[in-house]
Amino acid sequence: MVLSIFFHTALSQPWLPPLEKVIPVESLRPGHFKDFWAKGLRPLEAMIGFVDIPSRQTQEAVSHRFETDGHLVIYSAPGMGKSSLLQTMVMDLSRQLTPEHLHVYLFDFGTNGLLPLRDLPHVADNFLLDDTEKLTKVMARFKAEMADRKKRFSRHAVSNITFYRLIDKSNNIIFYFNGL
Repeated sequence: MVLSIFFHTALSQPWLPPLEKVIPVESLRPGHFKDFWAKGLRPLEAMIGFVDIPSRQTQEAVSHRFETDGHLVIYSAPGMGKSSLLQTMVMDLSRQLTPEHLHVYLFDFGTNGLLPLRDLPHVADNFLLDDTEKLTKVMARFKAEMADRKKRFSRHAVSNITFYRLIDKSNNIIFYFNGL
């Protein structure tokens, strides 16, 4: 009888269960978009996913803070999740920031993985590889925007977007993600 109980009792595991294959954006940053939008301008932080940290027996949400972490380049072989990562980041930023505070330009030169995002109110435009005329125009617009930002930063004696946002809270932030 003792052997029967022994073999039916599950042993405690020294590790956490594996991460889920699909993780809803809301589980990375719980809350409703209307509550986030009511808080006004927020730091530019995009949730990426969960990371498993076996040495600490924990699983934590991971984010990228554009104001402190800087630019982000994502590259890999086809089918490795670049578009999924960009979708996650854009959705998280869109949940946090109103369309007034976040403008997204989608550059999708691959498998159209960013097309599901095109109807978000934050998306200014979507570009595919063969959109030569549109690409030329938007690059000219970005160049003008960078020149204008340089002048505004100089006028306000600030060196980065974090300090500029403290001075001018009406500033529209333009983000452009490149899905290659």
